[in-house]
Amino acid sequence: MRELNEVETSAVNGAGWLDTAIAGAIYGFGDGMVSGIAIGGTATKSDGLGFGVIAQAAGAVIGAVVGGAYGTVAGFLYGEDEVKALCKSYRETITA
Repeated sequence: MRELNEVETSAVNGAGWLDTAIAGAIYGFGDGMVSGIAIGGTATKSDGLGFGVIAQAAGAVIGAVVGGAYGTVAGFLYGEDEVKALCKSYRETITA
């Protein structure tokens, strides 16, 4: 009887999907957080009495939290490639 390699072991025990889901969640967290900061910081209006600076700071913080959470869930469910394309689309369309 021969030893199974890493690919065969993950195919036999069914844990291969978990590795890709965790990798997608980690990547999604980072990409979602960065996208949230970019969108939250630029989507606010900054004019008058310095309140725009406060709005941009709050938008960046809230964008980081929401974007990180959304990216983590999307990366876990759909994988790294899908969340990469989704976050890129958000950054290109919303911040433009």
